[in-house]
Amino acid sequence: MVSKLSQKIDELDAAIKKRNSSLARLEDDYNFQRRQFEEEYFRLEDTNRALNRYYEEKYEEVLAYLRQVEGDTSDELMAFNRLMEDYRDATELSYRKERQHLDDKEDCLRQDYQRKRDAVEREIASCMAQKRQILE
Repeated sequence: MVSKLSQKIDELDAAIKKRNSSLARLEDDYNFQRRQFEEEYFRLEDTNRALNRYYEEKYEEVLAYLRQVEGDTSDELMAFNRLMEDYRDATELSYRKERQHLDDKEDCLRQDYQRKRDAVEREIASCMAQKRQILE
């Protein structure tokens, strides 16, 4: 009887150890994927900043050109301002959509991680409760 109880305790200890390893791998995978999301966020921000800088540079170039042109260029300037505003709006809209898409994917990742972690933690708690019952 004692050897059976000892064997059961050893089995439970092995199961707890296995699940703790599972939990550690799950955490490592989650942290790796979070870092990948952070990189995606940085790339998105960099692209957005680069586009806005590009628009500003082109705006200054066209403005300098229009200043050199003789005659009234107010219509061209108004049309160009509308065009630049349209580009900026389209860029901002695309940025927000992509940011929301990344946020949604990250939320799914977090929820999936939480669900899996909770399941493994419940399994560990169950094994520990069984072990306590045997030892009492």
